[in-house]
Amino acid sequence: MSANTSRVDTSTIDAGFLEDVVAVLTGLSDTWIITEGWRDGAREAALHAAYLADPAHAPKATDPSNSAHVGANFPDGCARAVDLTLVRDGKDVWEVDDRNLQDPGWIALVDAIVAHPRLHSLATIGDYDHIEKLHWQHDKTSP
Repeated sequence: MSANTSRVDTSTIDAGFLEDVVAVLTGLSDTWIITEGWRDGAREAALHAAYLADPAHAPKATDPSNSAHVGANFPDGCARAVDLTLVRDGKDVWEVDDRNLQDPGWIALVDAIVAHPRLHSLATIGDYDHIEKLHWQHDKTSP
């Protein structure tokens, strides 16, 4: 990854968390793009509703009060989660199904995040592109 490649405003992402993510992505051989970061509660609620209505096809999303993407959950207003996209040959390689999970790029990403002491992958629940700060709940403004 070009260390600063992002499709989002990175100033709305917790700086220490972002630094860890960029360091991991820079160490990988593929190109990675941050495609989601900070969300407001309304966007998260809409994504969550879409997921509940069609969990087999909609992107995974949780209730806004339980989302590391929602800036309002934190005193500094910054997200503690990002979603990533692998870019190969100029095209996004989304992890929309298990076929892409055989891709060495996705395997390397998951392995690198799992090995990192301050990052957490949601790969165990099938949300492979979602990376969050480990124990981000400790940063929340309220339980």
